[in-house]
Amino acid sequence: MGMTADQYREHLRALLPPGRALQDGDGNLTQLLDGMAEELARVDGRADALIVESLPDSTLDLLPDWERVADLPDDCTPTGQTVEARRAALIARLTANSGPSVPFLLEIAAALGYSVQIVKRRARRFGAALGDYYGGLDWMFVWEVHAPLNSVAYRRFSTSAYGEVYASWQNDVLECVMRQHNPADTQVNFIYS
Repeated sequence: MGMTADQYREHLRALLPPGRALQDGDGNLTQLLDGMAEELARVDGRADALIVESLPDSTLDLLPDWERVADLPDDCTPTGQTVEARRAALIARLTANSGPSVPFLLEIAAALGYSVQIVKRRARRFGAALGDYYGGLDWMFVWEVHAPLNSVAYRRFSTSAYGEVYASWQNDVLECVMRQHNPADTQVNFIYS
């Protein structure tokens, strides 16, 4: 935690040479030291805030800079999103360090606030158990994403910006991100329940 203006004022006074000439009470020197102490305390407070801003999950003032570094917004993160949704997209982008696999896509969906299941369909083959899913060879390249019909993205009081809604209902971002990160030879179907 940074120093207060009163603490800076005391330190500035301690730097002055001793003598009655510099003990002016409420004169110009005191006003100058007060102004300097206020500014030093303000800068010190901003330095403390910079520590919070340096983390992508708590940034607010530096969020546009973080998004620029992560090449956001993109096709899956439309403009006009809430601060929390922008942070979630940023974290998903920064932590995406794996290949297109089911666990990887589940992690991305969870980072964006969606609870989904992914089923990889397979073509029917000789020797498959009775009751297995039956389909042609095209089904070898289909992944089904099972998600709620209307995914609800709730906002927390401490992380939302002033004026943002507390909840929103949409699946557009989920579909876009899943299609953006799925394997190139795979078709993603969405099944909403």
